[in-house]
Amino acid sequence: MREGEKKMFIKEKVAYNKDRTESVVLRFMKEFHITDHNGNTIKPGQETGCTPFHIRGYFNKQNFFDFGEFDTVKEAREFLESIHRKF
Repeated sequence: MREGEKKMFIKEKVAYNKDRTESVVLRFMKEFHITDHNGNTIKPGQETGCTPFHIRGYFNKQNFFDFGEFDTVKEAREFLESIHRKF
């Protein structure tokens, strides 16, 4: 680095999966879904489905980041809300 230059660091907002073993930069996520184990999206107000439930953050229509497996829709929604608070 030359004299007089400043280091520029961009702080990225990152979210971890449930087990904190993987992470993703949130600005690349286009949308989020709570799904059952068959991949069916759980609609707002829907409390049933085939357990376990997953939160998926989509980069595009085919590629997603799986935030983890949850026993209940309520648990998945609370985790998803914590991700939304990071934005």
